[in-house]
Order: sequence, then structure tokens, then C-alpha cells
Amino acid sequence: MLKHRYVRTAATTLAALCILFLVSMNARAQALRGPMAIDNNTTCTVEICSANGAACFLVPPGSQTVNIPCGTDAIAVRTCGGLRIIPLESCANRIRVGNNCCADVCFSAGIVACTFFLTINPAPTPCLCPID
Repeated sequence: MLKHRYVRTAATTLAALCILFLVSMNARAQALRGPMAIDNNTTCTVEICSANGAACFLVPPGSQTVNIPCGTDAIAVRTCGGLRIIPLESCANRIRVGNNCCADVCFSAGIVACTFFLTINPAPTPCLCPID
């Protein structure tokens, strides 16, 4: 009977340690950040945000790299007074960005884990805002 008690206590302790390990690994994975290479090939500064709009930054023309959370599955572009969500591995075509610039914006994952690419290319005009 005493042997079964030790085995049960050891199994319970091991299970609790496994759960703690999995929770800590999940928290660490969410906290990890990776590079997003941005190529803004337009002449306008573009405002890029997290999908929920909580964090935004301005992207001037040219190339730069920023770090974003590894679990990012969408970004947003400020357009026409609102946010346009662009899921990972997708593009938004002919959207108004910056000072009346018209652009195609693509968000994709890199080959290496936790790397991303954001490409902003000029698009044919006009890019009209939807009528409210």
C-alpha cells in the first residue's frame, strides 16, 4: 500500500511538472520575436499596425527590418481612416496608403522559422476609399 502511494505521488508530481513545462514553453514561444524585412517601394510613408491596431509604426520609403512576435498571423495597414487586415501569406491590392499613394501590400513568412516579409509596391491609381 505504501509503494502505491509513492508511485501515485510521483506520477502526480511528474504530471504537474509536465504541465508547468508546457505552459512555460508556450509563454516563451509567444514572447519570442523575429525579424520582418520591409520593402516599401512607394514614395509614401505607410503606417503598419498589429492586426488589432494596438501597436503601430511608420514605414518610410526604402528597406528596413523590425522585430515582431513569432506568432503573428496578420498585420494591418492604415488606410482611409481605418485598418485593413492582411493575413499571413496574403496581399491587399490597390489600397490607399500614405498621402494618396496607391499600393499593393503583401505579408508572407520566410523560409526560416519566425521570419517575415512585408512588401509594399506601387499600384495603378486611383485607389478610392469605400463610401461610408
